[in-house]
Amino acid sequence: MIGLFAGDQLYRANNRAIEGMLEERRAEYSHFLDSSIKLQGTELKTWVASFSWWDEAVNFVAEPDTDWASENIDMMGGGHWQVATRYGSPPQT
Repeated sequence: MIGLFAGDQLYRANNRAIEGMLEERRAEYSHFLDSSIKLQGTELKTWVASFSWWDEAVNFVAEPDTDWASENIDMMGGGHWQVATRYGSPPQT
């Protein structure tokens, strides 16, 4: 009888230990997943911001817009957006 009781206690202790290890593993995976999502989200945010400006720049080449050039190109080119508005124009003779 004592042997059954001891075996039952050992079985329960083993189960608690296994459940504790599984919970630790779940917490580790959860932390890893959260970190991965955060890292990918930051990279994606940078990529989207970069390409959204690129699309606007391509549209500007197709149809020059002085307001857009003043807001976006002046800050990079020191106020020389006129060069960009002449892009694609035939040379002046």
